[in-house]
Amino acid sequence: MSNLDLPRVGAALEARIAAVRDRPVILYLLWSHERKEWWRPSGRGYTPAISEAGRYNRFAAMEACAIAADAGLLEKGVTMVAAPEHFAWEQAV
Repeated sequence: MSNLDLPRVGAALEARIAAVRDRPVILYLLWSHERKEWWRPSGRGYTPAISEAGRYNRFAAMEACAIAADAGLLEKGVTMVAAPEHFAWEQAV
C-alpha cells in the first residue's frame, strides 16, 4: 500500500493545470547572427522585417539554436527571441 493521498494529489494537479490553462503559448522569432536577419516561416530564407519572420514554438526554436551551437557556429549562430505579440498580450492582461 502506498502512503500517497490521491485526492490531495489530484487537487494539486488540477490547481496546476488551472494555473497554466489560460497562459498563451509563447512563440519565438529566430535571429541569424550570420545574416543579421530573422528566419522566415518554416526556416525558408531570411527577412529584415519582424512582421515577415516565422513564429516557432519553444521546442523548434531551442532545437535550431542547439543545432547551430553543436555545429560550432556560435558567432554565426541563432538566437531565439520571444515574439513581440507575446509582450503585447502580457501588457493587456
